[in-house]
Amino acid sequence: MTSGCMPAGPPAPMGQDVSHSYRGLLIECIARQLEHDIRSGEIKVGTKLPSEREPAAQFGASRNVVREALRRLEARHLIGPR
Repeated sequence: MTSGCMPAGPPAPMGQDVSHSYRGLLIECIARQLEHDIRSGEIKVGTKLPSEREPAAQFGASRNVVREALRRLEARHLIGPR
């Protein structure tokens, strides 16, 4: 699994909270990367996904962010219930 999720764009103007929008971008980026790995065959059908800790460390994200990315993949029927 490769990590291509990096902070996007310049920082927000003073007084604006970017944590929520950045979190959303990071969730979607992780979900897209995992989807790519699944569709390309890097993650094989039937393979148990790594624990939340592994992608969290790889992407520099919290486990909650990874958990939400996995929920999105589950909603897209790319992974089964965990």
